[in-house]
Amino acid sequence: MTLCTVEDVLLIPGMSNQAKAPVPWLDRLIGAASNSVKRFCKRDLEMAAYDEPYSGAGQRDLVVRQFPVWMAQTGVTGASDGATLPQATIDVLSTKGFHPGTGGDPNAQPPVVAVQIGPSNWTWVTYTGTTATSFTGCVLGGPAGTMLASYGSQSVSSPVVFYNSAAFAGQAPGGFFSTTNPNTQQMVLGTQFYVETDSTGGKSNRGLLRRIGGSGAGFIGFYPENFYSGKLAAYRMPVWPRGDDNVWVKYTAGFGPAGSGVRPMLPDEIVWATAQLVAYMARNMPSGASLSSENLGSYSYNVLQQSTDVPELGSIAQMLKSHRESSWGV
Repeated sequence: MTLCTVEDVLLIPGMSNQAKAPVPWLDRLIGAASNSVKRFCKRDLEMAAYDEPYSGAGQRDLVVRQFPVWMAQTGVTGASDGATLPQATIDVLSTKGFHPGTGGDPNAQPPVVAVQIGPSNWTWVTYTGTTATSFTGCVLGGPAGTMLASYGSQSVSSPVVFYNSAAFAGQAPGGFFSTTNPNTQQMVLGTQFYVETDSTGGKSNRGLLRRIGGSGAGFIGFYPENFYSGKLAAYRMPVWPRGDDNVWVKYTAGFGPAGSGVRPMLPDEIVWATAQLVAYMARNMPSGASLSSENLGSYSYNVLQQSTDVPELGSIAQMLKSHRESSWGV
């Protein structure tokens, strides 16, 4: 996904002359500018599905690499009530807040949802598209089972998290999700972990997943005697167990195209900064850089020697600063 459109660039004064800036050329410049903005921000910005291993560190919070992270929950309905997976289509109450699908791109990472198939049993499904009330192109990834509307409005959810103490990013014998490796446990959103969302709900700008429900570094579950027992004794809060790539997260992160109605939408300052960079590239392509001076008789010009002297680039960087990833610690 590019970070702006040709229409965004043509709105900039002086850029509407398509004889000097033909649309096919602008399209190429938009692609290059979008990649430059993402490199400057040190992160992917477009909406995408991710499928990544993480190492638990014995802490309550796990921060994923891309953000904002989307969180959504719904329930099955219609023809899916009582249907046994696998099914090509899963009818739900609403797909609002879920990844809309791969858009027909065969190379795109398909998004994933968790689906409840028993009182305490869950599985997971990839899909390629959505309607307002269904997931389409579904492929079962976990165990088969029966979906029921009676499981409630949170029986289909995203993101999906797995734990395996000895899978080592799936490189151990049996892999992470193989049926020959029965140690992989699918964790339950709202019971064993939750997404630390922002005030608007439905997304986490921090990309933070917090463990809940368990009481030890190596236990993935729920000890009810630790809660509401009335005892004054201390106990350890639940944590992501320490290990090497022992947690696997399938999640959606990033921004949807501006004006698309997809939540969360690409911020205006990113769109504007990218369009400004395209305009800068188009205006200065003939001379190769911004001009420091021009002469009319026997035309001549001089270019600025350092990119730091270019005010347009400084303004673009300033607009993007709040979206730039920062590294902390070692």
